[in-house]
Amino acid sequence: MVLPVLAMTLMGCSGDPDPPEESVSPSPEITAPAMPELAGDDSPAGAEAFARHYIEVLNYASSTGDTDLLRSLSSADCSGCQKYVDLYRSTYDDGGYFRESKFVIDATTIDYEEGYSKQYVTLQTTLTEGQHRTSADSAPRTTSATKDTISFELSYHQDWVVTQFGLGETK
Repeated sequence: MVLPVLAMTLMGCSGDPDPPEESVSPSPEITAPAMPELAGDDSPAGAEAFARHYIEVLNYASSTGDTDLLRSLSSADCSGCQKYVDLYRSTYDDGGYFRESKFVIDATTIDYEEGYSKQYVTLQTTLTEGQHRTSADSAPRTTSATKDTISFELSYHQDWVVTQFGLGETK
């Protein structure tokens, strides 16, 4: 009885050792940015904190393809917001990605008028260099660093929401 068991055991071996497993370092888990407490205030500082948080969420969505939080901070009528939601979602759904490129805030201008339902925040930003692929089949492309102006129209009703979003490259 030992011989058939030994024969069956040997048949499973080819004599070659198993190929070594690839050592893949897991990337650090990226977590969604938490809303700062100040961003809940109906004040100039609250509007600025919210706009800064929105940029963090935009960077998070770009890095992960997770657009749920970005969508929740954006009005359904904000076409500029929805373009980014759609871009990030469709890129990742198609096997693409965005890497390393993110918005960094250089300066902030706030046009806040007490008692008005709409407030305006303009951010001077740098979009850092990075790489992206539009789909699994596309070649990686390098994104050059650019200076951009991001303009927000914000509305406050218990919480801030972006009602208009505009991006324009500056010289």
